[in-house]
Amino acid sequence: MVGSATLTIEASSTTTNCATQRRISAIQRRSWAAILSVTGFLAFRGRAVYNPEPEVRFRIVTESEFRFKLSVTMTTAIPVPAREERSDARRNRKRVIKAARDCMARDGLDAQMEEIARRAKVGVGTVYRHFKTKDDLVEALAAERFERLRELALEALEQEDPWESFAGFMRASARIQTDDRALSEVLTSRPETMGRAAEAAGILDLVGEILGRAQAAGVVRDDAHPYDVPMFMCALAGTCRNPHADPERYTGIILDGLRAPGGGLTELPPVAAE
Repeated sequence: MVGSATLTIEASSTTTNCATQRRISAIQRRSWAAILSVTGFLAFRGRAVYNPEPEVRFRIVTESEFRFKLSVTMTTAIPVPAREERSDARRNRKRVIKAARDCMARDGLDAQMEEIARRAKVGVGTVYRHFKTKDDLVEALAAERFERLRELALEALEQEDPWESFAGFMRASARIQTDDRALSEVLTSRPETMGRAAEAAGILDLVGEILGRAQAAGVVRDDAHPYDVPMFMCALAGTCRNPHADPERYTGIILDGLRAPGGGLTELPPVAAE
């Protein structure tokens, strides 16, 4: 129905006879049914119920107004389940991350996205589809590394000897830091990135558990704090560019500094420059 019309029917029992009253009532009923069937939407000036009294007022809306109000009324937030990533997309993502790890271990943050794509055997577009920028790729790489550290921490907690558990975790963590140049650069230049990845993996709580068990056994000094461990790792990461750097030697010195008094000393490897 196009256009706008207002239909007003007024009747008074004092001015109409019974026949007129019945005709008015019939017109009201027919008008009610016709409007419901044609427009499907009524804007009433009262309650939205049929009133059999002699006076009824209602308004017929235009087609455009009806469509607008219907669209507004029916617009609801319907949750749409997130579509699962396809298996081939997941595989490509893993290949890109692995390639990025290899390239950045060699070239650091100077690694190019094109080279990462070639190493992953995917198109450059695939790399950018998963990671819009190199920063996004570094975030993913950091997250993967801390998941690996988390796995090492869980393995350390399964060891019975508190000192071997602590020392083994420290050495394994140091190897990860120094073998991956990209992670080393991120540690020293992007602490906020590493902080987010560490928090997501819950690594500090696990380190606190490993350290606390060693302290309770009396093999690690009581004043050592879980925050000391990531600081040591950052210090080791900063030595990766030095040709004379020896992570095993520096890790041994750090462990000796963390031992409880009277716990003995680590046998250090010779200096690489000698």
